[in-house]
Amino acid sequence: MTGQVDQVFAEIQKSDPEAIRVAPVTFKGRVGVDIRVYARYRATGEVGSTKSGLRIAPEKLPELMAARSLLASWPCRADDR
Repeated sequence: MTGQVDQVFAEIQKSDPEAIRVAPVTFKGRVGVDIRVYARYRATGEVGSTKSGLRIAPEKLPELMAARSLLASWPCRADDR
């Protein structure tokens, strides 16, 4: 997927060449929120989006935020290990 990234809200390092970006994106005239893996390509050194990820319509964001709240209280958080 290629779209106009308006602003990166968060970037979470997944591995050395990969990061997960959360960003509002305009694609084919429609706005959504992408949670997508970006990778640095060895051949060029450029960073680009991969097929791994998902796009969320703005009207679904309240459901995503509700899930985030549940995850925040999940007993298997990184700081509990």
